[in-house]
Amino acid sequence: MTVTVDGSKGTPPIDAEFQTTYRCLGKSDEAAAIAHDNPSRDPLRPFGDIPTGEYEAVLTVAAKPSSKANLRSYGASKRFVLNPKSGDALKRQQNGGFGIMLHEGALGEGGALRPTHGCLRDDQETQEYLVANYEQPFPVVISEDD
Repeated sequence: MTVTVDGSKGTPPIDAEFQTTYRCLGKSDEAAAIAHDNPSRDPLRPFGDIPTGEYEAVLTVAAKPSSKANLRSYGASKRFVLNPKSGDALKRQQNGGFGIMLHEGALGEGGALRPTHGCLRDDQETQEYLVANYEQPFPVVISEDD
């Protein structure tokens, strides 16, 4: 997946000159998808892959990791809640999909990003950069890799 952050469109604009695109993983964990009756990981259903479209990212407080498992899943940085605005993102919400977050977490084998339960995972460095530079809600566009 590709995430595009456009600082010129924040409310208020964060930085009219800033726009960045980076890669992340929007793949749902296959076992979790199967356990929740979505074996094809349909992006329009809960526990599916992340749906493409436009979102508004809102910074949340970092949850206190109550266990090593939580720290492994979400990392120590604050997270962003992604509120759907258009595209398949909005369709998923209308189909009963629930909250999607943008968060980090421990890397998998070979340093690869690990699947989530329907969220978007980036690496620690990217997440820390976004947290440090985006306190206000900002627009995010999620698209398939070319």
